[in-house]
Amino acid sequence: MPWHICKVVPQSAESLAGRIAYLELTPFTAAEVVKNDTSIADRLWVRGGFPDSFLASSDAASFEWRRALIQTYLEIENLLSQAPPRTTAWFYRSSAGAEIDLLLELAAGHLQAVEIKRSLSDPRPSKGFHLACDDLKVRGRWVVYPGRERYRLDARTEVVPFTEAARTGFRWATEPR
Repeated sequence: MPWHICKVVPQSAESLAGRIAYLELTPFTAAEVVKNDTSIADRLWVRGGFPDSFLASSDAASFEWRRALIQTYLEIENLLSQAPPRTTAWFYRSSAGAEIDLLLELAAGHLQAVEIKRSLSDPRPSKGFHLACDDLKVRGRWVVYPGRERYRLDARTEVVPFTEAARTGFRWATEPR
């Protein structure tokens, strides 16, 4: 199943017909940043063109950003490999900055929001996650984290270990239990 970095909810094309434009934001290119400075060319070669990596204060900070990007991508791929057939996956971010790391639309049309956290001590999603969930009227809210315990964070959100969510047979229920 392909993973889409960003896909706008299908209704936007209908409700905003003629008033919406799609803009693909790519990483920095050599033509944009290099000019005649070989040190900048070297930095682009080593750090890549993603702004947070390229503009990081040090090579170590850039490396940490790239490591986290790869880790998150692999975790999402693992989760998607266990999603039910005909599941569509998106990253969602509103113009106000509210975002959902992984938005799953199950075959029945039910939306499930997944926040991926690295914290063991307090894997709480941001206020923006809940605002985005409310905007999209998601049926299930999940926080996937590296811990071992599964528990309810609040009345609408369940925390589940990554090892459980990535396991064969895990079910993204309509509502967290």
